[in-house]
Amino acid sequence: MPGWRKSTQFKLIFKVQSKDRPNKEVTPRYLAIHEFDEGTEVKRMQKESWTAMTRKIVENAAKIDESVFEFIWGMGDEDQGL
Repeated sequence: MPGWRKSTQFKLIFKVQSKDRPNKEVTPRYLAIHEFDEGTEVKRMQKESWTAMTRKIVENAAKIDESVFEFIWGMGDEDQGL
């Protein structure tokens, strides 16, 4: 996708649940963060352009939550690159 910089996937290692407030909702095991160049208009990909891995992930997902965030500030050496 034009403007794509990198993707990072996180896996839930453990979850702390209160005995006083049991939560029966299924907790997602994975979080994926996709980074794009500033100003990139991110659109939903058409199914025809999905890779086999994308199809496997999306079709087996219990829930997909999409959000777009704007970069405000960062720390570290900007010249270091990704």
